[in-house]
Amino acid sequence: MRRVTGPWSDDFLHWGNQPASTGEDAQIAAQQCSVHPDKVEWPVTDIVNAWAGGAENHGLVLQSPDESTDDGLWTFASWINPLDVVPVLTVTMDVPSAPSTRASSIATHEDGADTWVAGLTPRLQTQVVDPAGGTLTADFEVEHDPGVPDQGSGQIWTTTTAPVSSFGRPSVVVPAGLLDDGWHIRWRVRAHNVTAGTVSGWSAWNAGTVAADVSQITAREVVPSYESESSTVSLGLTPELRATVTHPLLDSTRVVFQMAYDPDAPLQGTGLIWEKTVLDVPSGGQAVVTVPDGLVEGGLQVRWRVGAYGGPFQTGWSDWQKLTLDM
Repeated sequence: MRRVTGPWSDDFLHWGNQPASTGEDAQIAAQQCSVHPDKVEWPVTDIVNAWAGGAENHGLVLQSPDESTDDGLWTFASWINPLDVVPVLTVTMDVPSAPSTRASSIATHEDGADTWVAGLTPRLQTQVVDPAGGTLTADFEVEHDPGVPDQGSGQIWTTTTAPVSSFGRPSVVVPAGLLDDGWHIRWRVRAHNVTAGTVSGWSAWNAGTVAADVSQITAREVVPSYESESSTVSLGLTPELRATVTHPLLDSTRVVFQMAYDPDAPLQGTGLIWEKTVLDVPSGGQAVVTVPDGLVEGGLQVRWRVGAYGGPFQTGWSDWQKLTLDM
């Protein structure tokens, strides 16, 4: 195996125009004629280092150590070999482990100079990276903001995520009962390469104020309708569904209405029937949708609910409310 020292083309390559090569760093490997076919390996570290040191890379050539003699026949598979027995160049590198984190985040809302952490059980997420590969975890730490000592001091919670591969995105949720509304907290993260036993430094602290209040859904109603003993009954098959949504931090929200078959009447159908989103509903305002004409038949028993979203803040879904669609 020799390092080629001149340019060449495979369009019309033959014995007479083959490129020059050098015996510098050349490697000899032998195989007994009784073993056929088989794989032969040539270490090319020194040749690759020559390229890295500035030598022109024109590839490699396989040839007899002494081509002036007639002492054998060699047949080699090429990259177009139909049996998929193709040449393979394997590069093994010693890469130092250097774990780090990228794009760490928590569900927050920016309001001027203030950062509000969304809810009492926010999700923390990051990306862990190491050029050496391996299995990585992320360590998260949450503590009281030292600038507000009357709320407490020191660590509130710390955890290590489940292992992921390099460039994975581990995440965790702060358990319920640890954070209080209005607390000033800060959080940070570091990466740990479990395979290599290496740990990054901690990221810079990020700070925010816990906001337990998210969108509130009130005043749900069906118009026109009346109340029966078991459910709301619409007057017609295209009633309006209405809900008032209020958020203490946001000017507007996105409101989603869903209608599904009533599981207490399984013979009529199952699953979701219809969904409608209303954009930019002012905080404290009313969102209204109309059930489309032809969507349902008279006498159908359904249920409906509402969810509100704004930035990272969301209500989750309201309780299901029963509705009978009457002619």
